[in-house]
Amino acid sequence: MKLTIKSTETKLRTGSKNGREWSMRNQFSLIQIGDEIREVQLLIPEGSSPYAPGQYEVDFEKSCYVNAYGSLTMSGEIRLKAVSVMNTKAA
Repeated sequence: MKLTIKSTETKLRTGSKNGREWSMRNQFSLIQIGDEIREVQLLIPEGSSPYAPGQYEVDFEKSCYVNAYGSLTMSGEIRLKAVSVMNTKAA
């Protein structure tokens, strides 16, 4: 699966549940599955930088696991492998 990230912009969501504060940072990307292109959100782990703009592929070895019932499951933290990253530094 190929993903395109166009911006390092992220969206921060915060809240509380059972008296505990939480926060999530998501980065938007476009994913191509067959001929269809859709927008998806990637969870950016706390303390991590957003992905740089560019082309990526899902790193299935780091993004999947076998759950307690023996089923292959995608992690909530999808990991990507860079295919081509845009140079964002000015010349």
